Amino acid sequence: MGSYLGLSYTLTNTIVAGQTYSFRIRARNKWGWSEFSTPPLQVLAAFVPYRVDLPATSIDVLTGGVKVAWLAPYENGATISAYYIEIKDQSGNWQTTPECDGSTAQVINALSCVVSMDTLSLSYGLAFNEIVIVRISAQNIMGQGACSQSNTSGAKLRQRPTKMTQVSKNSQLSTETSLLIQWQALTSTVDTGNSAILAYEVYWDAATGITNILLHDSVALTS
Repeated sequence: MGSYLGLSYTLTNTIVAGQTYSFRIRARNKWGWSEFSTPPLQVLAAFVPYRVDLPATSIDVLTGGVKVAWLAPYENGATISAYYIEIKDQSGNWQTTPECDGSTAQVINALSCVVSMDTLSLSYGLAFNEIVIVRISAQNIMGQGACSQSNTSGAKLRQRPTKMTQVSKNSQLSTETSLLIQWQALTSTVDTGNSAILAYEVYWDAATGITNILLHDSVALTS
């Protein structure tokens, strides 16, 4: 690098991101040069990761939770070691959850994680049909990059179906040895929890007085 009297030097030529460079220094006076500093300083040419692009949310088809997904940003010379996934709670505060632990290899490799509806409701206080707002930042050995923008569209909080009205007996089609029990389908967004009804379960007591015996599991409107 040559002789230099200042106390700092910025090197820009031939620097390649992700490479490690060694530096040492010595001083000279009228009688000559000192010994070099030891050990050499090892410097990684890197900086914090770029900002993560806008994340996306959707309903996970396997679990029914909210899937958060994103694209890996430019790592800026050092491997991304973690993602910081934050969800906005009912009070407007940003919180993380163990269900989206961005320090695990699974989440880092998948670039996605899933948060259950129960967690979003109970831990974050989100209301039914409220959009789930997230932001994400990436981290490497140099530190944490800037947070992404938060999404303004995507998955909304869903819930279990509402309590059904009482079943009824169809008197015209029932006899002394056959009972036709029927019920009304849940159809509204609120009643279905904004999710398709997969089944109805009918329980009876078999004349025992305790209505806890599964009689039928069906999507039909009568049984």
